Parts: sequence; structure tokens; C-alpha cells
Amino acid sequence: MLYSEYSQGISLALDGSGQAHIAYRQQWYDESWLQYIVWSNQLNDWTRYRLTQYPMSVLPATALSLTSGGLARIATFLYGSPTTPTYFYETAPNQWSSEAFGPAGGIYVEPSVGMGLNAAGHGVIGYQLYQGYGLPQVFAVSEANPGSPDVTAPAAVTDAAGQTGRHTAIVTWTAPGDDGSSGPPRPTTCATRRPSSTRATSPRR
Repeated sequence: MLYSEYSQGISLALDGSGQAHIAYRQQWYDESWLQYIVWSNQLNDWTRYRLTQYPMSVLPATALSLTSGGLARIATFLYGSPTTPTYFYETAPNQWSSEAFGPAGGIYVEPSVGMGLNAAGHGVIGYQLYQGYGLPQVFAVSEANPGSPDVTAPAAVTDAAGQTGRHTAIVTWTAPGDDGSSGPPRPTTCATRRPSSTRATSPRR
């Protein structure tokens, strides 16, 4: 059993061998940090990783998922000026990187984060943002994408065509790719329809 004082925002995932992985906020007096621990059946003990250092503080909310290869993905909030939603991910065992997954500076409701993984093993993160007194709370979903950011726009569309009817318009084009013209082209169709109006008539006498 693991004994740890002042632990909050605990999330748990099991790897393919059934070993437990836990992420949580650890606090000691006015200091708090993101802790990640892994149970080892071989050692019959926990291996601990401290992912943030003082004076960086962590809000008591974490979400943890594991890739098919057992690499950890953790979403949490780094508290400060501004508060930043932050995604920690292993690029290799015990090799960590991080990036923001939402806008910095918001007021985040605690606990306010959940996460699943897409087919590429990237975190899809849901979280809640409080905009201010009298304003609605915002629920947002963000896809964290480890690696280089996507900065190359698709190439221009060159084959757009349209057809119109009495109450409809149909536009077709081929999306040229993801980065420039790289990636498979995707034929795309967009159709819109305007409701027909009904004119009232007086009955004949």
C-alpha cells in the first residue's frame, strides 16, 4: 500500500501487464508538484517520478492515460500567473516533454479535466473553464499533439464547382492534402437548402 499525505487529484491507469500507474498532485505545506508513480511487480514497490519543481504549483486535477506501448499521457493545470493547462507525455520511458493544451490565464474549475487517447496515441482532453461572475462556464475539448506543431497549411483548392437549383446549392471540391499537397486528396461536398415559402391565398368564391 502507498501512503502519501496531502495527495489530491488522483487518476489511475493499468498497463498491459496489469501494473498500476498513478498521477496526482502532491503537496507539502505551500509547495505542490505533479507526481507520477508506477507499480513494479518485479520490485514489489513503487517507482516515483516528480514532473514539476518548486516554485511551480499544480492544481488538484489530473487525467492519466497510457498508450498501447505503456507510455504515460497526463493532463493537469500549472497554477500561477497565468494558470496554464499543461499536457505531460513520455516520448520514451522516463523521457518527458510537455505542452499547453488550452488557453493560459483562465479560471479553471476543480476538478475539471478528463482524457482519452485517439488512434495515434495523442490525448483528447476535456476540461472546464470559468469565464467570470455571471458568465456561463465553458466546456472545451482539445487534442494534444506531441511532436512538432502543424504549421503547414493545405494547398489552395483548384477544382471548386457549384450547382444551383430552385431551393438548393451544391458545392464540390477536392481537399488537396494536409501539409501543402501532401497526404491523400479528399473529395468533399457541401450542400445547403433554403426552405420554400408558402404563400397564403384566399379561397375562391
